[in-house]
Amino acid sequence: MVLGNPFEQPKNTSSDRRQTGEGAALPFDRLAAHVADLVLLAPIMALAMAPFRRAVLEAKLLDNAYDSDWALIQGLVAAMAVGIAWETFFISMWGASPGRMIFGLRVVDVWTGEKPRPFHAFVRALTWWGSLLVLGAPFFGVYGNAKRRPLHDRVGDTEVRSRNTRRQSSPPQITELAFGSLFTTGAIFFASLVLTSQMYVLREHARMAGEKNQPRLCADVTSTLESWEGGPSKPTRIAAAISLSAAGATDSSCLEVEAEYALWNNQGRTLGYLAKGLIRFGTDDDEAEQYFSKVCDLEPDSDACKMVGWFRLVASENNGESEMTSEMTGETTEHIEKLARSMVPSEGRTARAQDLSPDWLRLLVLRELFVQKADANLILKLTEFPAKHEVVGAKLVEYRTRALWRLDQKSKAKATFFATADALPRRQRVVLTSWLCSRELYESSCSKDALRACEMMERSADADSGDTAVPSFIVASLRNTECRILSGRGSTRAFDDIEKQVDGDTGKTLIEAVRALRTDGADQGLIALRNLASKDGAEEDLFVTEANIRLIEEVSRKPMTDRDATLELVNLRERWFASRNALRYSDWGRALFEALAKREQWGKAAEVGILLSGEYDSDRSLQKRIALAAWKSGKRQWATELAESLDKTRFPASLGDPSENSLGRDDGPSLETLDEKLFDSIRKSGRSK
Repeated sequence: MVLGNPFEQPKNTSSDRRQTGEGAALPFDRLAAHVADLVLLAPIMALAMAPFRRAVLEAKLLDNAYDSDWALIQGLVAAMAVGIAWETFFISMWGASPGRMIFGLRVVDVWTGEKPRPFHAFVRALTWWGSLLVLGAPFFGVYGNAKRRPLHDRVGDTEVRSRNTRRQSSPPQITELAFGSLFTTGAIFFASLVLTSQMYVLREHARMAGEKNQPRLCADVTSTLESWEGGPSKPTRIAAAISLSAAGATDSSCLEVEAEYALWNNQGRTLGYLAKGLIRFGTDDDEAEQYFSKVCDLEPDSDACKMVGWFRLVASENNGESEMTSEMTGETTEHIEKLARSMVPSEGRTARAQDLSPDWLRLLVLRELFVQKADANLILKLTEFPAKHEVVGAKLVEYRTRALWRLDQKSKAKATFFATADALPRRQRVVLTSWLCSRELYESSCSKDALRACEMMERSADADSGDTAVPSFIVASLRNTECRILSGRGSTRAFDDIEKQVDGDTGKTLIEAVRALRTDGADQGLIALRNLASKDGAEEDLFVTEANIRLIEEVSRKPMTDRDATLELVNLRERWFASRNALRYSDWGRALFEALAKREQWGKAAEVGILLSGEYDSDRSLQKRIALAAWKSGKRQWATELAESLDKTRFPASLGDPSENSLGRDDGPSLETLDEKLFDSIRKSGRSK
């Protein structure tokens, strides 16, 4: 017996159709039957998907995209399983689903003409629902062969026939074949793109979910610990995080992440609570106190609790700021100095004993010593011992350099800096070179050391990292550019390069004013400086502070008989006193004192100098000029006390002679009124009393 090829169009189709009364079903009748089945299936599918719909909603409420998508996929699989079971049951039992029965359609085995066997019905149903994953592209196979058999019919060895002789399909024409092939190809291509993109999304969700299950860690702390010396004695993650934060190498978000990790994993809870308190200190003291309390509850005798005692003292004084006295301020300074002395090894102890004071504690204490303007000798002692990481070491170098500068040991400060600058990390090198460049320019104008420090600053800065956009860098670069112009080694075109780095209007205004002063528009430059210097609500803007300093410098150059200049200087003095923290702008105050003393306004100069004397307690040259101004203004008792304190000042032998200056230090601008004989008479007056 020879069987015919079911994939070829039979030659006696018309006679077979007349004998059986059945023919190939129309494509749209098949579509209508499927729609009817889906309408009947919808409630059952909804029940199957109900548990997964709840999981989707819960995942969305928790903002978990991965769990939401995964629950949605599971719900769709459950719905497909219902559809496959529905199709398999009805086709294997009666050869037609309810929807097909409505439209007079029947699924038959292509070989026997009878209803398909259960296995074939299952494979056919599985393929039909699988075709939906590629956007139904295989369904267009009804236009690709004589018996209108798409992919699921070919896989299941079936075909769909219609009992209604008026709604039977003839073999497809050439146009239908072309349309079906083109549309199928396009649909498969588009479906492939959609599936690929969905697979990528799911993979990303899986990666994000995996990262979410991993502990959140700060990358800066991880890289720092990898390069930290000491092997097994390396600090914990939270200790390293506090060290980096105290050194200014990371922001508060990094410290917050590490504190959370330490608390949740019980890896340094004491320092974790301390870190959280440090983050909130100054912004939310009540919440900070809650964390500080936990620190001392866990370890009452620890270094962390000692630091908590310091921050509590500062908070109590800040809360009663309006009634704070000089005695209270002295108590605060004495407290942090006492803590610092307890960290300094006594004579006879080896340098290894310094390991008892961890780097995070040393950096926090050093930072507070500078804030309180405490004994600079303590800062030097705390910075004698090397650090085990370059970031910590760079901060110690910065503190040591600034302490030497405060002690008027500027030659040693510059020697320390120039000996270590190249070994510092880029960020710390930029900070320190910017500071030194500014100090030199303010105090010794365009000296060789100032130009050298400024050149190192410019070489260290990286424009891509945002170093050149920092206000302190821009102000120092602006003064350095002026020095080059005055020495004939630069041009005003350099102002354009600096202006490109500035984002705010105040910075651009300052640069334009300085450009005008150094060209033919001096009057326009002064007007711009006045407008910027008097800007309301911007007293903490460094560019506004620089505008005030420059305005003082320009006014001080005018003749003594210029009454307008004298009046403007008085206004600048009142503006400095009106600032919320005049000593924060000590460069502004120093320029103001020098200008007032030069114009022999001794009373006003003395009032400024009295505030500055604590800021520049080791600058003997400035202290002498302040004492002279106080004496000439009638404040003779205060001048005598200041002169006596200068006589009693002694410097440690390790620091050398204060007058020593191997690098050619300039003590700053000398006043014409500086009279050594008068100063000697002040000291003699104090001794006679």
